Amino acid sequence: MKHIIALVAFMLTVVSVCAAEFSYKFDSIPVSQALSQIGSDHQSLKISFIYNELETYRTSARIDTDDAYEAIRQTIGLNPISVVRKGDDFYVEALQHGKYCYTGRLSGPDGETVAGASVLLLAPKDSTVITYGIADDRGRFAIPCDKKEVIAKFTCLGYMPTYHKCDDFTLGTVIMQPLPVQLKAVSVEAANALAYSDRTVYLPTGNQRRAAQNAIDLLCHMAIPQIKIDRVTGSVSDNLGKTVEIFINYVAATSEDITGLRTTDVRRVEYLEFPIDPRFRGAQRVINIIVQEYVYGDIPKLRRMKVS
Repeated sequence: MKHIIALVAFMLTVVSVCAAEFSYKFDSIPVSQALSQIGSDHQSLKISFIYNELETYRTSARIDTDDAYEAIRQTIGLNPISVVRKGDDFYVEALQHGKYCYTGRLSGPDGETVAGASVLLLAPKDSTVITYGIADDRGRFAIPCDKKEVIAKFTCLGYMPTYHKCDDFTLGTVIMQPLPVQLKAVSVEAANALAYSDRTVYLPTGNQRRAAQNAIDLLCHMAIPQIKIDRVTGSVSDNLGKTVEIFINYVAATSEDITGLRTTDVRRVEYLEFPIDPRFRGAQRVINIIVQEYVYGDIPKLRRMKVS
């Protein structure tokens, strides 16, 4: 019994040693809320900021550090926010105080969300950068700025840079055009392929969509060269046997989602390795199936096949 108690005590000691002092997983929450949580959990820290000033900036940071300054910097991420440390005090301030706020949403020509795009607000005279921000996982942005009538520049991997003259603070939906790089001939009858620096996109043919009974069946018909499929278990792996996780519209797919997928609604299939998009939740290899969404009221939903 004493040996068991000693072993448990040892394990608890190891866990306490390995656990970082600042360990957080934020999921697209306002920076002000994240900083408030850190300050609440660590009463000895003095973090000074104006709550409303940082509320428009969001963070999806994954933090695991023992250093307070590093934890705050990781929380802020790429947002235009400065951190000044004076002893044990931290002063956090937005680069623009937000006399005005430019808002909008980014979308591709087919209505798909453009997430994680950089949004630069430029001076009209010489195109110098006044401030900037990052679109969230729904393509939305809200950027405080102290200037009127700026020029917005939108950039995102796989899309052409887009400019928009801001005559109003509400920009609405801004359409970004894709910038594909056509692959050389692929010896796969299944799918047309487009190569980007962070993913390969496969476009299923109409015959493949109609012939497939579910998501796994569609992947088999498409014969994507980077993956192998076990038809018996329905598992997907890469050519080295590593697990490939399946997502549908950037959401982890359940077995019900996979078997009930309406394959005729599939627009394209993306294969990614070590994606940085936070929506993939740290998955190392991903099949992301992009499906037409149908809006009922204000809620987008996927149509599923009826299973008798």
